[in-house]
Amino acid sequence: TGNALANILTGTDGNNTLNGMAGADTMIGGIGDDLYVVDNVGDLVVENDNEGIDTVQTALNGYTLAAHVENLQLTGSSNIDGNGNDLDNTLTGNSGRNTLTGGLGNDYYIIQNSTDVVVENADEGIDTIQSTITYTLSDHVENLVLAGATAINGTGNALDNTLTGNSARNTLSGGLGNDVYIVQTATDVVIENVDEGIDTVLAELDWTLHSNVENLILTGAAVSGTGNTLDNILIGNEHNNTLNGMAGADTMFGGLGDDVYIIDNADDLVYENESSGIDIVQASVSYALSDHVENITLTGTANIDATGNELDNTLTGNSGLNTLYGGLGNDVYVVNNTDDVVVEYEDEGIDAVLSSVTYTLSDHVENITLTGTSGIHATGNELNNIIIGNSGANTLIGGAGEDTFDGGAGVDRIYGGEGNDTLYGGSSTDTLVGGAGDDVYILDGVDVIIENADEGTDTVYSSVTYTLAANLEILVLTGETAINGTGNALDNIFIGNSAINTLSGGAGNDVYYVSTGDVVSESSGNGIDTVYADVSWTLHNNVENLFLMGAAVSGTGNAVDNILTGNDLDNTLNGLAGADTLIGGLGDDVYIVDNIGDVVVESEDEGIDTIQSSVSYTLGDHIENLNLTGSSAINATGNALDNIIAGNTGANILIGGDGNDILDGGSGNDTLDGGAGNDFLNGGAGSDTMIGGTGDDIYVANAAGDIVIENADEGIDTVYSSVTYTLGDHLEHLTLTGTSNIHGTGNAYDNTLIGNTGANTLSGGDGNDYIYGDAGNDVIFGGFGDDIIFGGAGTDNLYGGAGADIFGFEAATAYSGVDVIKDFSISDGDRIDISDVLDGLYSGNMDNLLSFVQVSQSGSNTHISIDRDGTGSLHGWTQIANIEGVTGLGNANDMLAAGLLVVANS
Repeated sequence: TGNALANILTGTDGNNTLNGMAGADTMIGGIGDDLYVVDNVGDLVVENDNEGIDTVQTALNGYTLAAHVENLQLTGSSNIDGNGNDLDNTLTGNSGRNTLTGGLGNDYYIIQNSTDVVVENADEGIDTIQSTITYTLSDHVENLVLAGATAINGTGNALDNTLTGNSARNTLSGGLGNDVYIVQTATDVVIENVDEGIDTVLAELDWTLHSNVENLILTGAAVSGTGNTLDNILIGNEHNNTLNGMAGADTMFGGLGDDVYIIDNADDLVYENESSGIDIVQASVSYALSDHVENITLTGTANIDATGNELDNTLTGNSGLNTLYGGLGNDVYVVNNTDDVVVEYEDEGIDAVLSSVTYTLSDHVENITLTGTSGIHATGNELNNIIIGNSGANTLIGGAGEDTFDGGAGVDRIYGGEGNDTLYGGSSTDTLVGGAGDDVYILDGVDVIIENADEGTDTVYSSVTYTLAANLEILVLTGETAINGTGNALDNIFIGNSAINTLSGGAGNDVYYVSTGDVVSESSGNGIDTVYADVSWTLHNNVENLFLMGAAVSGTGNAVDNILTGNDLDNTLNGLAGADTLIGGLGDDVYIVDNIGDVVVESEDEGIDTIQSSVSYTLGDHIENLNLTGSSAINATGNALDNIIAGNTGANILIGGDGNDILDGGSGNDTLDGGAGNDFLNGGAGSDTMIGGTGDDIYVANAAGDIVIENADEGIDTVYSSVTYTLGDHLEHLTLTGTSNIHGTGNAYDNTLIGNTGANTLSGGDGNDYIYGDAGNDVIFGGFGDDIIFGGAGTDNLYGGAGADIFGFEAATAYSGVDVIKDFSISDGDRIDISDVLDGLYSGNMDNLLSFVQVSQSGSNTHISIDRDGTGSLHGWTQIANIEGVTGLGNANDMLAAGLLVVANS
């Protein structure tokens, strides 16, 4: 701020306020939006280009803005004038009468006095007056903005004006020129006369064009736009607009949103962009949809037509006679006159008619739905139609295609015609006639189904208890209620629901699909019937066949000849009485056989399968195991596989056949024949005869009366016996089992004899035998031949007999007792083998041997003792052998040198 002198005021780079006060001042604002207060005609304002938006406030009359200053504000209340420059100025009058001259540039005038004058010359920019009072534009001024909230008016001039109303009621009159009106209230009035240009209203509320105004653009929250008698252009916004051109050939752009276009002139044009909402034309004249418009509804009562486009259109007729053509796309036609014509050509989509009158589908139209409540009817064509009734009593007729019907709520009659049709009557008592083809009926009440003979294989889906009418084949129970189904004289198929059902097929070869709790009722002589069960199942009386499905494991037959078929699981199939056929399939299956006529079928690689039979039985191909049950004297025969065959408590004959078989006789006096292969034969209780046949066989003898028969050259055979036993001819090995004091005797072969934990007497007989006493105080006789004898645990008496015998000791049992060698013969070449006892102790050094083995003489006997740690202090000498009647053997080194002692494994 200056003083009374002629000041020079210089601002900074900010937004400065410079007031020179009295005196002819020079004010330099610099960069920033500066404010200058001018009160002396000699004041000088200095601004350079691009130094902000600057303003002069002055009460001087006739002030003219200096260069590079944009705005002028007249202050006070005097009648003064103000002048702009070549920039885009804002000139603001005071409360007095002002004359404001903007000059070049797009100037903006703010006035508040009706006597204010705005002076603009031609070609001096696009200028605007903002007024809070009723105002008429002077020459060469283009735009008028009414401000405030008072009901005032605005008038244009001969230019192309833009007149903007305020928030109150305005009357806007543009006059000549192509004027634009911006309105804010529904009470605004736009006045245009004939031939006063092409005028446009921008409305932020619903708007109807006044007379002689051509165009309307909806803005803000506006929804509805209405034209007049001219050829209007109506443009919507992003809302769901309703555009009505009224009379005239109008052009309408809806924009975004689901728009409604009201058409009353065939020359009306509708423009929509792709993906700009679901739009509808309401036309009172014949009309064809333009691109990107989905739906058309004909209005009025005239006989007019509608044409769709490539979209999925809905075409709705009026009460007149209409021709509706949808074109490409899946179109919907709404008709209410029986003479309405729907036109579709081949391959133009899947189309549907919604009809409130009786109607017949034209060519290439697929579906029809009756609307309303009247008792009207619908007829299809040669296509696969979907035909739906209303709540009235309808007659629905299908034609030649594979049709689907829904009768609705009325008492309907449905005729499927040719083709595989699906008929659902709805909630009332309906009559359903499928006609030729494999038809499907859906029931939820007491409907009547009519089928003639030889009209296909037909299926009923019922949510209520139902008895199949004549010529119907299949019944499927639906829902979760415990309902029942009854068949007819045909070969029926029954499928139960998730509840407990009773299914009765009657005559014919019937098939049942059942689950938990279901009951199948069949009478004798009523065909060959089959059950498919997804749970373990026992056939009811007079049902022949069973297939297991899903998680079902067990299948049981009845008194008739059954066929039982398993699934991929481990099934148990029991045919019960009757000559049954049992087919297990994949899985380790168990078959229960009680009739010599029973047949078990298995294919290769279908698991390890077992037959439990109460009758004599021979295994078929691909079945591994056979168990005899009961107590009858029955027999079992294997096959070429590795069989496991078990007898019962009776006297059985078990024959293994080829393969490495396991035979278990059970408790009777059995005969077991292994046949070829390495077989395992266990006679069980009773006096059994066991014949191994060829192969390395194993026998288990449990009774003194057991007989084992082997022929020459039939393998290396072994007997495991829990009783005293002598090997018969052609048997090589004997192992005693259990804990009893029993005995074992070999034969002329090179036998292996092994005792049990009792006190055994083991006799080798002829041959070079290997005899091992195991636990217990045993007596072992080698007999003839070069025998190897181990006493095992306990204090054993060992007799080598004739031949060069070896008396062996092992580390695990040598210290459990002192074995007595009763007939050690140097001349026969007998030896004592302590290599296992010394394993890990003796290094092979002769002096070292004496640290571990002590040979001592006691009277006429020689003792052999072992020190397990040699010179160590942990163990002392422990006697392991007493050689009776033999002395003079020297020490351990002497015996080793003489070949009488074996100390290392060779």
